[in-house]
Amino acid sequence: MEKITHKRMQYLRENIPDWHFPMLNDKQRNKVYDEAIGKVVNGKIIMDLGTGSGLLAMMAARGGARKVYAIEQNARLCQVAKAIIHKNGFEDVIHIIQKPVDDLTQDDIPLSVDVIITEIFDAGLLGEGCLKSIQKAKKFLTPKGLVLPKKAKIMGVLRTSNELRAKHLLPQHILGFDINPFLELRIHGALEKLNKEVSYDNLSEPTIIKTFDFNSLFSKEFACKVDFKIKNNGKIDCLGVWFTLYLDEVLTLENHPGSSLHWDQWLLFPPESIPAQKGDLVTIAFNNYGGRLIAEEWKINGKRRTFF
Repeated sequence: MEKITHKRMQYLRENIPDWHFPMLNDKQRNKVYDEAIGKVVNGKIIMDLGTGSGLLAMMAARGGARKVYAIEQNARLCQVAKAIIHKNGFEDVIHIIQKPVDDLTQDDIPLSVDVIITEIFDAGLLGEGCLKSIQKAKKFLTPKGLVLPKKAKIMGVLRTSNELRAKHLLPQHILGFDINPFLELRIHGALEKLNKEVSYDNLSEPTIIKTFDFNSLFSKEFACKVDFKIKNNGKIDCLGVWFTLYLDEVLTLENHPGSSLHWDQWLLFPPESIPAQKGDLVTIAFNNYGGRLIAEEWKINGKRRTFF
C-alpha cells in the first residue's frame, strides 16, 4: 500500500473534494439515476456532464449507449475515471474529455448528442454552476435531444431555532466590544450547511422558490421574489432550502428535511433574527451570485428589513 506523506495528502485533498465519497455511497441516488439512464440511452450518443468517477457514464455504457462523451475538468478525477472505466471494460464506449464545458468544441464532440446526463448539483441545486453548464452543453444536442434530469424545483421554508441563532447570527457586541464591521464580511443570505441534528420549528409552509425545465430555454441567471406567510409567532432565523430533481415523469430525488440522500440541508441566513407574527407576509428577493442562491432582500408586510 502506498505510504501517505503530508505532501501526498495535501495533493489528494486539493484535487478530489471529500463530498465525492458520500455521493458515490448514496444508494438511492445511484439506483434512481441508473434506472432513469437505462430507459433512454440504448443505441444513443451520450454526454455525461461532470463525470467525476465515471459512474453515470458507465451506467449509460451498460445501458447500451453507442458512445459516451464523459466531460470532466478536474485532471486528477479524469485519471481516476480512466482507471475505473478501463477496469470495468468500457474504454471502447466511453471517451473522457478533460475540459470545462465552456471550452468544448466540435473537434472534442464530433457526433451530435442524443442525451445529456448530469448530476452537477450541490445541496442548494445551483452551487456547482449547473444552469450555465447545462446551457452551454445543450449546443451539442440534436434537435430532439434530451437532458436528464428533465426538471428541478427549489423549495424553502422559514425557520426559528435557538441553536442556529446562537451559532450563526452574531450579535453586534461581544463582551462589550463592538464587532459590527466584522458582521459586514458575511454574505447575508449565503448558503451554509445545516447539521441535521439541529432542532428548529417552521414558521411558514414549504414554498416553491423556483422551478427549472432543463429541456426548454432558460436563463443561467434569475431573480425572483417569493412570499412566505407566517403561521406562528417567532423570530425568523433562517430559510431552509432543498430541491427536487425530476429525472423523468416517475423517478425523482428530493433532499428534503429528513432525507437520507447525501446532500446536506442548507440554510439562507438574514444578517439578524427578524421578529414576526402570525399572519405576517415575508417577501424575500432571491438571486444567484457566482452560481449560488442568495436571499438579498427580506421584507415583512412590504417593509424592507435587511438588504444584501
